[in-house]
Amino acid sequence: MGNEQSIVRNMDKRTARREYASYFDPAIQKYRREFAAGKHPSAAATRAGDDGGRDRGVRVCVRKRPLFQHETGQGEYDVLTAGQRDVVVHDARMHSDMRNMFLNHHCFGFDAVFSEAAGNDQVYAGSVGH
Repeated sequence: MGNEQSIVRNMDKRTARREYASYFDPAIQKYRREFAAGKHPSAAATRAGDDGGRDRGVRVCVRKRPLFQHETGQGEYDVLTAGQRDVVVHDARMHSDMRNMFLNHHCFGFDAVFSEAAGNDQVYAGSVGH
């Protein structure tokens, strides 16, 4: 009330993620460093004794694709982290007040994960060429 001005803009998730990239991206980079150092639980590690599907008839393998030039030109940035057998999705969010930001990290386990730098020969050798 009175002469106070409180401007809260509503925006969709993609717009918020792009607009606040300068805050989200460094937090994702920090998580990646910690993930590589083993400081975050691995979804694949919870399957103790799992051999990566080598003895099963079906294996689930994924390859992360690189961002396209038009995506980076639109302000998008990398929100996936590829481990050896995990993919982490970094979900950049805004609280309902549209002022406070937070990240959710969703970890998914697979039999094999390949980075965006992996070539077709490496993917073949690591998935079916065993």
